[in-house]
Amino acid sequence: AWFGIEPLDAIERSKRVLHGLPQISAEEARAMQAIGEAVWIAVRGINEFFAGHVPGARHIPLGYLEQTLSEVPKDRPIILQCGSGLRSTIAFTLLRRAGYLQPIYNLRGGFREYQESGLPIETGMLTPAVH
Repeated sequence: AWFGIEPLDAIERSKRVLHGLPQISAEEARAMQAIGEAVWIAVRGINEFFAGHVPGARHIPLGYLEQTLSEVPKDRPIILQCGSGLRSTIAFTLLRRAGYLQPIYNLRGGFREYQESGLPIETGMLTPAVH
């Protein structure tokens, strides 16, 4: 169930970051994804995803992650990505609590930094999505 925007705002205002979440660059993440070594999960909202996303990224909005854990593989590393890193940090916590023990990475700088890197971007709903 969606827990609302208030907790996100509170975390952002406090500037607290979850320690222990490894950061990965856009280039490293794309290389892992390209060879099938990792699954890329975008936890942004549907409008954000529609406006632009990493090719091949699986779209699971943060508010639906707990309800769709069966769609998140446990046999490969996971790259989490949101707009700036806040929602992916929350997604990391949810996955760890649900027993996901494989390596989980946060895309450093989120989609904003990915865009600035000049790597490929797709628009529209081209990959499986959960709403």
